[in-house]
Amino acid sequence: MEKLLTIPQAAEILGLYHETVREMTRDGRLKKIKVGKRAVRIHPKDLQEFIDRNRKEGSDGEVKANKSKGQR
Repeated sequence: MEKLLTIPQAAEILGLYHETVREMTRDGRLKKIKVGKRAVRIHPKDLQEFIDRNRKEGSDGEVKANKSKGQR
């Protein structure tokens, strides 16, 4: 079983501010798992699917992430 990620851990992987990732889970762009009443976790597979959905290739073949607001 894979270890679930916290919002700050997912934010670190994505290079985003944790509040941006929290907003992405709220609006459904990134799947979340509720743990208890308030805690949220992200499955690594869901994070990878998000990354795969949002990557695009540049003209030179380099993979670049689509920009979203709040990105560092």
